[in-house]
Amino acid sequence: MIDDHCTNEWALQRCGPWADFERAGVAKLQADTADHEVYTISDAQLAEWKQAAEPVVKAWGDSVRKGGGDPDAILKDLEGDARQVQFGLLIASLTRPASTDADASQ
Repeated sequence: MIDDHCTNEWALQRCGPWADFERAGVAKLQADTADHEVYTISDAQLAEWKQAAEPVVKAWGDSVRKGGGDPDAILKDLEGDARQVQFGLLIASLTRPASTDADASQ
């Protein structure tokens, strides 16, 4: 039943306006450089974040194993789903006009 409603298309419809709203906010902050600095983290910084999160991921994996699950398979599926949604959001953002502030608030 949930799978009938929670499709990639449904996620894009619900998340697309929010992603547009977020991108507009980042653009607004970048335009106002006197008060804000917006930057993309480096690969080294991303590696540090991932390393810092390793104990949390390990604790979660141990908990999943205790419940009889396979944390590696779950993470692999989740990462695949996340890539599909990211790709879908990218395609949707390239193929539709940007939403207005009024659209994003719905």
